Amino acid sequence: ASGVRFAAAAGLMGLLLSILAQAGDLFESAVKRRFGAKDASRLIPGHGGLMDRLDGFLVAAFAALLIGIARQGMDAPARGFLLW
Repeated sequence: ASGVRFAAAAGLMGLLLSILAQAGDLFESAVKRRFGAKDASRLIPGHGGLMDRLDGFLVAAFAALLIGIARQGMDAPARGFLLW
């Protein structure tokens, strides 16, 4: 029973975080388009800049942090996110 519960939670978290990562990528692209910028920085030329590599990751990581805090509090957000 706990294995099924963990698999369901992991599947739900994977789906949620992947949707949020795509939303973060689309948001960053919209901001660049609004300001007429092709690249967010010159650190990785031709790839949209460093933020274009990390925008979705940062949104998903922040969401995972918030989920962990909601479940376990500020003392153990990683445990709150990883242990179901």
